[in-house]
Amino acid sequence: MNLKDLTDVPGVQEVYGDDSINVSTIATHSAQASPDSLFVALPGTTTDGHAFLPDAYRAGARAFVTQKPFRMPGVANLVVADTRAALAALAARFYDYPSERLHLIGITGTNGKTTTAFLTESILCAAGFQTGLISTIAYRYGSGCHVAERTTPDQLRLQSLFRDMADAGTQYVVMEVSSHGLQQRRVDACSFDVAVFTNLTPEHLDYHGTMDEYFKAKERFFTEVLPASKKQRTIAIINRDDPYGAALLSRVKTPALTYGMSEADVYVKYAQISLQGIRAEIATPQALVSIQSPLIGRFNLVNILAAVAVAAACGIPSDAIQQGIARLTGVPGRMERIENTRGVSVFVDYAHTGDALEQVLATLTQAGAQRIITVFG
Repeated sequence: MNLKDLTDVPGVQEVYGDDSINVSTIATHSAQASPDSLFVALPGTTTDGHAFLPDAYRAGARAFVTQKPFRMPGVANLVVADTRAALAALAARFYDYPSERLHLIGITGTNGKTTTAFLTESILCAAGFQTGLISTIAYRYGSGCHVAERTTPDQLRLQSLFRDMADAGTQYVVMEVSSHGLQQRRVDACSFDVAVFTNLTPEHLDYHGTMDEYFKAKERFFTEVLPASKKQRTIAIINRDDPYGAALLSRVKTPALTYGMSEADVYVKYAQISLQGIRAEIATPQALVSIQSPLIGRFNLVNILAAVAVAAACGIPSDAIQQGIARLTGVPGRMERIENTRGVSVFVDYAHTGDALEQVLATLTQAGAQRIITVFG
């Protein structure tokens, strides 16, 4: 495509030079630059992509997106206020807005994102849909599976994944949306159908600085990204039991569905939790769903609630919800049961925050464990 085809993305302040230059790739690293690439200079925490503009020029690039003018012979330059936001819009345009062809479900929060994503994927598969997953553990769709590079891929990788998924016939995509991904605008220009908030506890404060800034990053998903979706119907799904979830409810700009242990749209009527798993009855606005899961712990019951709320919002039948939850025997590294011949219950968990580790130990105690040996590092 010509650069001219990309000049109408939001945020372009100035177009300099020949906008008929051919663009067949988009690069954000000077080592990727070539004569037919559009080089986008991204500001970083330690280095600034603008410092590598001469390197990209020497590599042959003649089309550039920058936050300050870059004038060299034969160069076309789009000047924007925020190159990260511009990259999201450019990538979506370059890959022909693939998220608009998908039912896109995003899950954000400190804890529970991965398990909730796996549960939701399992329910959708049980309902007969072709489903894709973008998670901390893996990116997968159809018969393909790739080790995850990061929780939320960068703008170019994400839109490329969406395009591949859409072309492969994927109908639903369930993805984790990290606070880094939100602050760095990786999911801008993505048309979400559903946005889920699980909880917020102290994490990534080396990056965000304070809990208030951490919350603001998560809040963007519901007050900026979701309202900008091109989908006709969008919905926010929020954990009402979490204090930050309760605060978020007053700020969301789209219809919302809440979940929680009691006072919520989707809630628990009965639950039995043991080292063997979870049995529960969950009430939704449409039906009472009886579930049985090999997952253990109260926090996993909350994750199940979130997935049931997503399913209810998407109109998934109760039998598919039951089957999907029962089929998920575990999530790698998330209270993952290790089978053994010693008659000992052994679990591996990814818990890496104080809150998460406390929940794991409390869960095992509440489930009846008489003695707990903890190995951590």
